[in-house]
Amino acid sequence: MDNPRKRGGGDGSSAAGTTPRSKPATTATAREVESEWAGLTLEQFRAEVPRDPDDARFIFSFPAPASPSSALHTPQEAEEAEALVAFFDKFGFVVVRDVLTPQEAQATVNEIFGLLEEGTEGRFDRHDVSTWDQWPAEGMAKHGMPSRPPLFTPQILRNRQNPRLVSPFALLFGSEDIMISHDRASLFRPTKGVQFPTGARDMPHWRTSENLHLDMDVWGYLGSGDKERRTLAGLQYGDRHLNHFIFENNQVCERIHPLNVQAVLNLVDNVEADGGFQCVPGFRHHFNRWAEANAGKRDLVEMAKERNSMMFPDDDPIQKFGMRITMRAGSMVIWDQRTPHGARPNKSGRMRCAQFLRMFPAQPMDPKRAQARVHTVDAKVRAAGFAPELTDLGRRVFGLSAGGGGRTGGGGGGGRRGSPARVAVPRPGGGARGGGGWQRGGGRAG
Repeated sequence: MDNPRKRGGGDGSSAAGTTPRSKPATTATAREVESEWAGLTLEQFRAEVPRDPDDARFIFSFPAPASPSSALHTPQEAEEAEALVAFFDKFGFVVVRDVLTPQEAQATVNEIFGLLEEGTEGRFDRHDVSTWDQWPAEGMAKHGMPSRPPLFTPQILRNRQNPRLVSPFALLFGSEDIMISHDRASLFRPTKGVQFPTGARDMPHWRTSENLHLDMDVWGYLGSGDKERRTLAGLQYGDRHLNHFIFENNQVCERIHPLNVQAVLNLVDNVEADGGFQCVPGFRHHFNRWAEANAGKRDLVEMAKERNSMMFPDDDPIQKFGMRITMRAGSMVIWDQRTPHGARPNKSGRMRCAQFLRMFPAQPMDPKRAQARVHTVDAKVRAAGFAPELTDLGRRVFGLSAGGGGRTGGGGGGGRRGSPARVAVPRPGGGARGGGGWQRGGGRAG
């Protein structure tokens, strides 16, 4: 697979084989960048992203490879992997289906319900919707999150070491030498026609907040990476600093690594009205030009606790191009971190449930950070009673093996990559496919 540095541009050019929306330029005004999007109607823009040929409620998806190792792929899997990477190159996101079995997805939902019940001392009852006004004090109801700290529960951990979850990331990075984050989960309560014992009622106050944002310091991402390395080197983890697992996700810089991705694992069928993940497809190709044209918006970057997050204002032209990415249960969406993304609130009688995650190259870490991270992950895995279930793949992606990110050396964020084993996945000639070419990647959506 080619170097991720070349994948997806980010400099205003289109992915290989695609047609640019405007001719490339080294500089751009805010109005010129806006016109690239304003030149398309919403219908034209959304029509560019293919839908499920069997059920148009869902976005097109690709089957998850059974193994992260390309050496174990069948010819059909290699062809599907080729199309998956090409789709990501073009749109900046991709949906992968059948990452979890129905049983695994339901077990994860049950675990999230358990967190809600435990966090309210039983006042929230999954079987009694009249109790769903209750929410854990340590959670974030406006985002549907039962917990502010990251989760280390058994099924959540099983999902993180699932080969079908890891394999799409290995394809995109071109390497099996990768690690996984430890993050939160979410449950959006239904808000329309909710079935109570006394009849159906609308619950608008259960709606979560709507947003589009970037989980980074946009201009730091294009900078030297020194600030991000210092922040990463200072992370302590442990019970007092569990949110450092969250903070590490946003310390990204193209000089540290040129490809940075995030993901949402979808646990129940999720259609348009159910609320949930949205993003702006293709924005990665315009990211650098947009950042240059909008340097005056630096004050919109949230720097509290070195969090690094930028929220797009409600009147920003980009807002109208946010597109809901609908998926089947057990599917996962992966997106380039340069892609504006967020969530839309629930406006249906069905709930939305998801697990958040991220994978990244297993680069050498600052020694103190590496020791603290390994110690904390190991302690949490043992506290969950999960140690007997930990697989070789789990040890590697959790950073607990000798070859994982627990190794020390290098800068705070791992300024060098080393020489990981490459995943030999065939690439499409000329880059991203268009039109019916996506059919080679499988038949239905997430």
